[in-house]
Amino acid sequence: MPGGVEPGGLGCFPILRRVLGPRGACRNTGRPARRRGLAARLHRQARRELTAILDRCHGLEQRAAAVYRSYATACRDRPDACALWTGLAREEEGHARSVATARLRVPPPAVERTTLEGWEAALAEVDERLGIAERLGADASLDARLSAALELEMSALEAARHAALAAARAPEPDDQAAHAERLAAAAERLSDDPQVGLQVALMRARARLRRI
Repeated sequence: MPGGVEPGGLGCFPILRRVLGPRGACRNTGRPARRRGLAARLHRQARRELTAILDRCHGLEQRAAAVYRSYATACRDRPDACALWTGLAREEEGHARSVATARLRVPPPAVERTTLEGWEAALAEVDERLGIAERLGADASLDARLSAALELEMSALEAARHAALAAARAPEPDDQAAHAERLAAAAERLSDDPQVGLQVALMRARARLRRI
């Protein structure tokens, strides 16, 4: 399939690619020792790449949780907004825990046939959006915080996390649609800013496309 995407519900984040198997790198060349050596190198590379993406996702999820915690603190005078940010922070903390668990418990066979590619650029974009959200000061408006959160939730962070967990054979139910819709519904209720409204519409349009 284009971009190396395999069937299995990993959505539009094409980072998983099989490197061994019927059409993999280790074809029958008549030199078993060489094939075994190549397979071992590919397995070590896959392990390093999987470990790297799990570590990166864990750090980004922790940062997202910290952003939402800071937003909750800044909105103590708005119980409805404070509840939104607190709930989102708890969900991001749960995501970080799931990644940490996969990182510690992944068995060796789980990475023998899988490598990861193309994730650096996707997570660099997540890092950039997180930086924008983190730089909002204590006097930032609720509209600005909602806009930053919507941009973050439309990034590749959750797709990357689910792809990495699937590669580590530690998949979990995809709650991204419900997570994003809670933010979209709250943003729609709490803000009449045109930019926020546009972002809500875009988030929902993307969610509909993922369901097709």
